[in-house]
Amino acid sequence: MLPTLNFRFSVPILVLIAILAIAAVAIHTRANAVNRETINFAASLAGGMAAIYALLLSVQTSRSSAARKLIERWNNPSFAEYRLEAGEAVQAGSLDKRNLEKIRRVLNFFEELAISVHRREAEEAILQDFFQTTVDRFFRVTEAWIMDRRKTHNQPTGYIHPVREPLQALGTTLIGTSVRVSY
Repeated sequence: MLPTLNFRFSVPILVLIAILAIAAVAIHTRANAVNRETINFAASLAGGMAAIYALLLSVQTSRSSAARKLIERWNNPSFAEYRLEAGEAVQAGSLDKRNLEKIRRVLNFFEELAISVHRREAEEAILQDFFQTTVDRFFRVTEAWIMDRRKTHNQPTGYIHPVREPLQALGTTLIGTSVRVSY
């Protein structure tokens, strides 16, 4: 058996477009009138498809950027005291003797994160990769407090976005799929 040689190379999209444009112009100049109309149609179609692709790419870039901004906010030193309080609650496995105002700030942040995914403003996969374990563990510790708060404050939808599915699926997923469950 002969050894295989694997290699990859990439061509920048602008180089590919330039090559296609040069080829289209060369073909267009040598074509007769009937074929020129077909070439014009194909070029128009390709231009439209390129515009749609650019639009979709900008939406994806915008979502990725929104996800990165949420991660930056979470990692910002000004949020450190809230992360620390959440981490200590997770380590203790309880909210006893915890600063509930800081706990609420973290829950509000996760609610904002989940709504951003639900509204398709932020890229779900990036946020899942970064936050999944943190949110999962934090939910386990805060679940009873959230349920109690919903009852005592008559807020049946309080923190509904980050906790909807964990209630149904034992906390396996919090971000993204949790907000896809119908209300």
